[in-house]
Amino acid sequence: MAIASRWPEFLERARTLLIAAGLDPNALSLRDARERGWQKGLSKTFTITDAVTVSLLPAGGEARVFRIISDASIAELRNYVEHFFK
Repeated sequence: MAIASRWPEFLERARTLLIAAGLDPNALSLRDARERGWQKGLSKTFTITDAVTVSLLPAGGEARVFRIISDASIAELRNYVEHFFK
């Protein structure tokens, strides 16, 4: 399993949460999307990523976006924007 992001703190937080959930630390591959070649091999693996980096992943792999902001908070922000900026 890979964790991919341009944000180093995201990489560490996701790694910590996955280890706390019982995943083997040796089974995790951290991919810093700021580094050259970070996408290599990701088309054949499951990747945890952020909302920005998901669009940069190669086709073929499976990805899940790990949200730092809850869905409820995102919905509240959308309602605010719709109410005040229309």
